[in-house]
Amino acid sequence: MPGRTIKDLRLGNGGCADAGQGDKTQLDIVCGKVADGQVARIKGNSYSEDLENGDTIAAIAWSGDTVQLNLSAETDKYGFFIPESGTTISADSFVVPMGATHKKNVETLINYYYDPAVAAELAAWVNYVTPVVGAQEEAMKIDPALAENQLIFPSEEFMKNAHGFRALSGEESVKFAQAFQDVLLGA
Repeated sequence: MPGRTIKDLRLGNGGCADAGQGDKTQLDIVCGKVADGQVARIKGNSYSEDLENGDTIAAIAWSGDTVQLNLSAETDKYGFFIPESGTTISADSFVVPMGATHKKNVETLINYYYDPAVAAELAAWVNYVTPVVGAQEEAMKIDPALAENQLIFPSEEFMKNAHGFRALSGEESVKFAQAFQDVLLGA
């Protein structure tokens, strides 16, 4: 989350999503917002509870969490938007460890999940975007409202200000995690 947050801050301040110069400045901005009380808390993925009980009114949140919060509330209480300045988008990846003794089994499982009917069923359960072509059409058979949910099957228009970003190096991950710890601890 720290790397994604920094990238979203960089976009909001007129930069680009790629990691690079200015990350320290972005962290200084976060520190300043925490110090002046504009940012009350910085949390990891445990922000949902704070939204539900009213302790938080705005968050940098995952789209799937927003869908799940609305399902839990049985209403579209929680909104989700992409700022004009943009946001970053990430994806999980399947990988086969080098030297895996059951490589064929892993490939079979990957192929299973990339079947459009299976991907649609998975999207219905986890409420996150699926990259599988044809999954939206299959989702129409399960639940038309699900298939039309922009947080699960976003249109090009919805995603026009979303930017991919490269994975952080191990060194960058450690740097961002430490910097966020410093913000959390008030250092």
